[in-house]
Order: sequence, then structure tokens, then C-alpha cells
Amino acid sequence: MNDLLKQRGVIAAALTPWDAHGNVDLAAFDAQIDWIAAQSPLAIGVAGVEVQEYHLLESDQRIGLVRRAIERVGDVPVIAGVSTPLASRSADMAKQMADVGATAVLSLSAPKPWAAPSTSDEFVRWFTQLADESPLPIVVYSNPRTGTEPSVSSLAELAAHEKIAALKETSRDMTKVLNLCLELAEPGLAGVYTNMESLLATIHLGGHGAMVPAPGLPAAQHILAAHAAGDDDEARRWQSFFAAFPSHWMRLGLGPAVKAGMGVLGVDVGTPGHTFDALTAIETSEMAELFARWSLVG
Repeated sequence: MNDLLKQRGVIAAALTPWDAHGNVDLAAFDAQIDWIAAQSPLAIGVAGVEVQEYHLLESDQRIGLVRRAIERVGDVPVIAGVSTPLASRSADMAKQMADVGATAVLSLSAPKPWAAPSTSDEFVRWFTQLADESPLPIVVYSNPRTGTEPSVSSLAELAAHEKIAALKETSRDMTKVLNLCLELAEPGLAGVYTNMESLLATIHLGGHGAMVPAPGLPAAQHILAAHAAGDDDEARRWQSFFAAFPSHWMRLGLGPAVKAGMGVLGVDVGTPGHTFDALTAIETSEMAELFARWSLVG
């Protein structure tokens, strides 16, 4: 798996569907996993980051979803989310994810319990403990919105650990991405992945790809295919899709926008969990018009 995450590609983040009673809709989850696997992503991430609503899942539910995804996708690697506030707790979950067949684990950088941002040294210590104790390779998810903004040198220090397979860098700071790619240019170090909005730029800077919510997968795969074919104009054209999606529908945040996007693509994953609002019918209709103009539906 370490070598797999040093290849060019897209990691797709599966969303968590809920039924009307606030329970995980397993049938909808299965349909989504089948759809994602058919798009040939590099790997599928399950129950790991905010847009996957992992906060609303108990540990056994997260493990169950990972097991369920693995049973359905065959040879497509599944990256299991083990994000928790404690490195030791995440390491314990990583051991359970290994038992059900996950090929790697992913964790967000954790904020301090009192909401102060972690220092770069604290960030390195947290992920070093996870990497030391985990039986599986680690994807380090660095996200300023969680209260941690590690330096390039801190990320490069982590990347030297034999268990760190990849870094998901979410700052959207392309100077930082460039410097990170330069730091990790030595063969054998961790892969560098960013966001759907930064995919083409990341590849040009020497990175490996992006981790994207499921509805961004088709457009992201078009970018990669055009780039591989040497058609830079077509790659740039597809990258411009992400100038509109999901940013035009972020009134309620990323989760409602991407859940609506999956519905537009014909894969119903419902609305955000529990008491949180979904996009309006008008907003969803406008999104459907965008996807139709790009020939992604109908």
C-alpha cells in the first residue's frame, strides 16, 4: 500500500448515508461504494474526514462500514478513517481496521481539547505515535480547519517515517504544496495529495493527485486522463469544473453540497445527518444543470 499511494491518482471519499430515523442507510452505502469502485479510483476512503460525518458514527459503526466496503469492492484498496482526538485511541482503531482487511488508515490532525491550535512539534508527536503503533500504513490528513497548520518541515519529517504512506495537504496554499513536493522528491517518501480544486496544479508541481468527495470523482478522473494523454487544454477545461462545484453551493458547508452532488449523479445518499439542513430543491436543480452541461448526467 505504501507504493500504491505514491502513484498518480484520485482517492475517493465515500459519504455516509442516513435514513429518516438517523441510522446509517446500509443499502444506500452499498450502492455508493459500487458506483465509486466502477470509476476506478486509486483507493476509497471510508469514515475518516469531516465530509464523511465520522463524528456522528460510533467506533463499531465505522469499523462495520469499512468491513462492508471491503466486502464489496474486491481489489480496490479501502482506506479506513481512524480520526479521534487521541493518537493512542486512533492506533487501537487502526488495529481493528487491520483485522477487517483495510489496506491503510487515515487520520485528521487533531485539535487540542481546549481548542488551541497544535504546534508543529505536537503535530509530529501525535502522528509519530500513531505510526509507531499502527499495523497499517498511514495517510496524514493536514487540515487548517481542524486547528493545526503544520510546517513543510514538519510534514517532511513525518514523511520519513516508514509507516507514513501519504500526506493529504488541505491548505490550498500552492507555494506550500510546491515546497512539500520538493522536500519529498526523494524516491520512497510519502505521496502528496491535495483537493479537487488543486488537482491539476498539484500534478504539475510534482504531487500525486487529490482526495475528493465522491461526486468530484468523475471530473477528477477526466483531468487525470487528459493530462496523461498530453492534452493540457482538456485537462484545464475539466479543472475549471471545480471553479463552480462545489463552491457555488457552499452556503451550508461542504457536506450538504456533495451529498446533493451524489443525488444529481443518480446515487442517493440522502441528506446530512440528524438535524442538519440540506440544499433546497432550487439549489439542487441548479447543480443538476451544471452537471448536465458537463455531460456528467443524462
